[in-house]
Amino acid sequence: MSKTSASRRRVGIRTRLGAFALLAGALLLTAGSPAVAAPEPQVYPKLKLTKTGTPATGLQAGHKVTYTYTVKNQSTGTHDRITNITVTDDTVTGITCKDTTRSAIESEHGLELAPGESATCTGKYTVTRADVKAGKVVNTATATGLFRKEKVTSNKAEFTVTIKAKRVQASLSIDKKARVESDCRNKCENDGFASKGDKIFYTYRVTNTGTETIKNVAVDDKTAGPVACKNTWLAPGTSTDCHAVHPHVVTWADVKAGKVVNTATATGTFYDKKIVSDPATVTVCIRDGKFDHRHDGKDGEDDQELPVTGDNTTNILSLGGGLLAAGGLLLGASRLRRKVLIQA
Repeated sequence: MSKTSASRRRVGIRTRLGAFALLAGALLLTAGSPAVAAPEPQVYPKLKLTKTGTPATGLQAGHKVTYTYTVKNQSTGTHDRITNITVTDDTVTGITCKDTTRSAIESEHGLELAPGESATCTGKYTVTRADVKAGKVVNTATATGLFRKEKVTSNKAEFTVTIKAKRVQASLSIDKKARVESDCRNKCENDGFASKGDKIFYTYRVTNTGTETIKNVAVDDKTAGPVACKNTWLAPGTSTDCHAVHPHVVTWADVKAGKVVNTATATGTFYDKKIVSDPATVTVCIRDGKFDHRHDGKDGEDDQELPVTGDNTTNILSLGGGLLAAGGLLLGASRLRRKVLIQA
């Protein structure tokens, strides 16, 4: 074997040994170095709120709007829940929440949502006259909760409902009747006239002639006194019957006046406004009084002759003079007739 071949073999062995040593050293260095931890993901707690209202159009005063709120936990970088979740609205009160994913938790910490979970909340609102005047209802809501010890606030969710313009009319009408209960019974019963001591019973019918419900309905009758009604509130187009609690007893003053005139009005309230009907008047005439014209057809005139007053001398002289003149004429006619007979 030549010296050259042996030298090449030694070089090859040393090369392989060096490569092995490098590899072993690298393995030892790797095994002896501490492991490097991967970076933790960034934690972003987040709540998202959406809001709707039903009905959203054509509303009028007194109508109710149901608002629906959906709260969702959109946190990233964590599996921890957001607790104590509530929804507040600048217009709606009494909002209640219910889980929609069937995995949310109601605990001593209130409503809790894990990332990706959601809950539905509802609240009701009654449209007011101020809303009608404004033409719409605009309100804003937010959801809040706790992530660990940090407060989390959602976006602001706004919703608008529109009010239908309406012609508002609040009005009442009243119809009034009188019934006479007389002591003359069969002689004059139901003739509509009254005498001293007779009783006059008053009845009324009040009707809502407007477009709005009227409350505190009553009858104001100064002559009849207290009046009782079956219903004290009336929807549009409805009526109620009323009656005077006590009848009116005809007095000498009524007899002297010749009639009993009675006027009444219906009253009620529409919100803070007082509603008053046009007056209704009914008249009961006194029997055989100056307004009882069933026999003479005259309005308020007295048929009796005025009594004779003063000195009667003039009347007596006039009567005597007339009798003397008539006697002279008769006597002259008799003499003339006798003269004619003699000549014949």
